[in-house]
Amino acid sequence: MTKPLSVWVLVSLAVQLASSACSDHNTAPSGSTTTLTISGLSSAFPGSGCTREFPGTRGAAGTTLFLTFSYTAPEGNLTGGHVQLLHSYSTGDSETHTFAIPSDFLTMTGTMSGTIRVGACPRYNDATGSTETVSLFDSGGHSSNAQSVAVTRPVGAP
Repeated sequence: MTKPLSVWVLVSLAVQLASSACSDHNTAPSGSTTTLTISGLSSAFPGSGCTREFPGTRGAAGTTLFLTFSYTAPEGNLTGGHVQLLHSYSTGDSETHTFAIPSDFLTMTGTMSGTIRVGACPRYNDATGSTETVSLFDSGGHSSNAQSVAVTRPVGAP
């Protein structure tokens, strides 16, 4: 009887060790990548004009447009990253702008989560409105999801 009992103990010990080893593989590695996300994009015209700084239209009058969104950056590595903005006008024209983090045209709260506001300067010409699409990029080049908001050209906007 001693022999079957010792075999049973060894089998029990082997099952416990295998179970312990398998449970270690169910945890995420300590250096795993987490998702950079944005949400709640909103737009506002504060009622002021601006002067465009972008090549091709530098010096032209525009209308100040604030775009604000919430972000989650679990790795907290946004410094050195950027916000990408795509203006798609109702006329079919579009333009892309990049706002460095940090930047004079960008304000940000938090490190791993918070809000970001960029100050754009669209020039509508013949367009009646635009769709503003933003994406966030961290310092490693990882991108967030994109968020869009439709904007109606304010009365009197150039």
